[in-house]
Amino acid sequence: MRNLLLLIIALLISISGQSQIEVSNSLTDEELIQSLVGPGVAISNVTVNGAPGSYGQFWGGQNGSGNVHIESGVLITTGSIFNAVGPNSYPNNQTGINFFPGYGPLEEIVQAETGDATVIEFDVTVSGDRLEFQYVFASEEYNEYVYQGYNDGFAFFISGPGITGTQNLAIIPETLEPVSVNTINNGYDEDCPSSGEGIVYNSQLFVENCTGTTHQYDGLTKILRAHAEGLTPCGTYHLILAIADTGDFEYDSGVFIGAGTFSSVGNTDFTVDINCEGNFSVTATATDPTVTQNHWELYQSSIEGVTSGGTLVGQADGGLSVTFSWLDISKFYYIRHYSDLCGLETIKIVPTFAGNATSDFHFEDEYGVEKDVFCAGEDIFLNGTASTNYDRYYLNSRRRPIGDPNAPYETHWEYGWTLANSIGVLNLSELLPSTLTFEPGFEYEIQLALGNIPECIAWVDARRTFTVVCCDVDPAFTLLSECDGGNRTVTAHATDLTIQHQLWELFETPGPGQTTGGTLVATSQDGPTALFSWLGHDKHYYIRHSVWLEGCAFEELSLPVPDFRDEATLQYILVDESGQPKETFCFGEDVYLRPINISNFDRYFMAIWRHPIGGGPTEYFNYGWTAANEIGMLNLSELFRTGGEDPGDIFEPGFVYELQFAIVNPPNCIPWIEVRRQFTVECCDNFLSGAFRLDMIQGNEGLELVVRDFDLYDNIGATHQWFVLSSPNPDGGPYTLEAGLNTEASGPYTLFEEGVSGLYYFVVHSVSTLCGDFCVGQRRQGITGFTDGTPDDSGECELCGPIDCSVLDNFCFAPVNEFVRCRPGYSLNVDFYWDPVPGADQYLFEYTLNDPNCCGSGDVYNVVIPTNSLHMIGYFFRKYCYTWRVGTVCGEQVSWTPLHCATGCHEMPPGEAGGGDAFGKSASNLELDELTDQISVFPNPADDALSVLIPEELNVDLVTIINSEGKTVFGQKQPDRRLDIDTSRFGNGLYIIRFNHPDGTQTTQRIVITH
Repeated sequence: MRNLLLLIIALLISISGQSQIEVSNSLTDEELIQSLVGPGVAISNVTVNGAPGSYGQFWGGQNGSGNVHIESGVLITTGSIFNAVGPNSYPNNQTGINFFPGYGPLEEIVQAETGDATVIEFDVTVSGDRLEFQYVFASEEYNEYVYQGYNDGFAFFISGPGITGTQNLAIIPETLEPVSVNTINNGYDEDCPSSGEGIVYNSQLFVENCTGTTHQYDGLTKILRAHAEGLTPCGTYHLILAIADTGDFEYDSGVFIGAGTFSSVGNTDFTVDINCEGNFSVTATATDPTVTQNHWELYQSSIEGVTSGGTLVGQADGGLSVTFSWLDISKFYYIRHYSDLCGLETIKIVPTFAGNATSDFHFEDEYGVEKDVFCAGEDIFLNGTASTNYDRYYLNSRRRPIGDPNAPYETHWEYGWTLANSIGVLNLSELLPSTLTFEPGFEYEIQLALGNIPECIAWVDARRTFTVVCCDVDPAFTLLSECDGGNRTVTAHATDLTIQHQLWELFETPGPGQTTGGTLVATSQDGPTALFSWLGHDKHYYIRHSVWLEGCAFEELSLPVPDFRDEATLQYILVDESGQPKETFCFGEDVYLRPINISNFDRYFMAIWRHPIGGGPTEYFNYGWTAANEIGMLNLSELFRTGGEDPGDIFEPGFVYELQFAIVNPPNCIPWIEVRRQFTVECCDNFLSGAFRLDMIQGNEGLELVVRDFDLYDNIGATHQWFVLSSPNPDGGPYTLEAGLNTEASGPYTLFEEGVSGLYYFVVHSVSTLCGDFCVGQRRQGITGFTDGTPDDSGECELCGPIDCSVLDNFCFAPVNEFVRCRPGYSLNVDFYWDPVPGADQYLFEYTLNDPNCCGSGDVYNVVIPTNSLHMIGYFFRKYCYTWRVGTVCGEQVSWTPLHCATGCHEMPPGEAGGGDAFGKSASNLELDELTDQISVFPNPADDALSVLIPEELNVDLVTIINSEGKTVFGQKQPDRRLDIDTSRFGNGLYIIRFNHPDGTQTTQRIVITH
């Protein structure tokens, strides 16, 4: 209900706003009173005496209910013309006293004191003997002050030739009674409207206005006519139009006087008729047949609607009618009709046939939607289908900045005339020259003029305006990525296809998903779509779409270009040989890649990164590419060890490894897709073993020791050493190193072929890895004809089963496989060779020239040379007979090979030159070890001093000390039984102390000097 009430109120307000009179006091007094002039009269000498706003111009008098029935004219009041504006919402509206005095002549009529008077005086010249005009009297004193002594008075006083004194023209028709509230009413009543009971006076002339919308007055008269007769033609009369308050001086009254209603007979008024039959002509006919001494003049002008300043182009004297033919339809005319009598004249504009044509149009967009605001760059259409009756049209465009309504329009573009009788819908944007556009920020005025020469229509125009603004533009777009045989393309489609300017730019970025920065690699100007081809499969891009309207700021949007990574899958885990997922592997354990979901690839890449556990420098191992479109279980340990671009890599312990596994598929535009997995390799307890099978087999030369069935561990680069030791004891030493062998393959291997019954043989397998050395030993008893491979594990055994490899370091074995070889050709030098001994610190090479144990006569010369080599050269030895042997230095121990006898590089037959075997046999008559044991050398190792004690029964002629380079650093002939030697100047290292005996024999001991 409340909403309905508000709607009704709003509707009433709207109606009232459309039905009120309008008033203004902006005209000058002269302009205001001249608006009253009609045919046959001339007004001059205007004076006005009244309060500001008490008189002025009104129009819209025929609007709404309770109207005054006079459209426009002059309003004079006892208050304010602005309070007269309807609707009648304030009964008894008043302005209060405006402090203007009354008017005496009115007081004589109303028989009361007056005030707030408004008095207008002017002279009027009449053409005939009669003067008349129309008016309406209205007052707020209706109805409650009828007959109450409050009668606002007004009068129209005329004086002049033939009139005695003054005469009031504002009288009730056919009476001499002045018009007032008391003389025209519907009776007294405190309410409005009145009941009509009681005394009423001339009620037929009265109009109630209790709820009228046009003006505020409670009552008014019908249109009354003031007139004066018996006037002197061409005479000038003085008129006074006066109104004033009486009694209370507050409740307002007003008189509405019709514009142009002042008229007199015998005037020069005339009618105008135009014709277009063969030519454009006009006929003027006087409306008052009594007019005499009249003249007609035709004036031409280039300005429409003017009644002065034109060029006289035709005239005629006398007659009540005149016709002017062959008028120029492109010009404008007016006719002056004047009479010599009284000097009266009437001027009227010659109408045109423009009213027979209609220039009507509106603006619309390309979809036919009518609008007057357009976006920059949008095509603007003129729909002229409402225009009628033309055979040509003319277009012109002007403009001014938006927001400056006082700025004049400036010329923009003139299209000119087009011969056509149908405008239809015109694309104004296309009609513009190529150098012009409808720029934003301007209001444009389009003038459409029509012409129809056969119909005497020269120019009918209409003007409409529209504005061009910078509308919001949306840079949104979609992307479509495609792959055609390896050609990666992306097509961008703008969401809004109508935007005037569109720029597409392709940027390459270092990372995915970026939409800023990067390097510009391609552009595509304008258009709602853009295609970029041959994009790098593994590169990252984004497209920036910039859009703008002509003359406007641009908007932009960037989107990353999708690639084809999501069309391939790469999922895998790392497992051990049994398929168990793991992140930590034992050294020696194979690491496998098990695919989970790997698809859409035609090759794969592998590489390994590693760094020490806990941090440190990073290393890289590149396996490279493999062409394949299917992947099964991959043994990474084997692949990196045996294949790829750099084979030989093993997964060493103590490192964190990161597998880089990637796939690509260039024909399908699948770029590099990688997944990295980390794993750690550690040394695990009891994972690596040197276990093996040992067989003892009777061979041709003796018992053979054969090993087999051991783990090779080639996947971790393990090395295998085999040691064959013999001992007369089953549970320990003394041990003799019978053979040693390094192996690389899986066997079986025959380590030793000369085993004999009565000894125990021990085979130790040493597996050397990055996790350390692992040793396992087995024992076999030498029994002729033994062919059993069953392990001999009964009883105590120092070298059986898993053993600490350092045990071997405590044994000092003499070198084996020693031999001498002559150099080819005429060289007198011979070469001595021997196999390395595990745990050896150094080797000693000893030779004795003319050793009487093997040779005949000659001076005996003995030399001991320390060396780290497995080879010595005997210079000129090819000429001598000598003995030689090689000793292994292991800490403080020295183990010697048997003494060998040789002449040059040839074997000496047993028993010759003193006897003895050349190879492999000891000189039994040499008691070197016993002699050595009788001499005490201490302390050993020594620091700054070394002492030697020589037994009484042993004679020594010379004591010398020889360093590791074979140089003698000390010598003492005929030493005392106790010899103290200063070794403070000796460098740290191994030395040989040699004792020369009177019988030519030599004995040596090894000493160590350490400071």
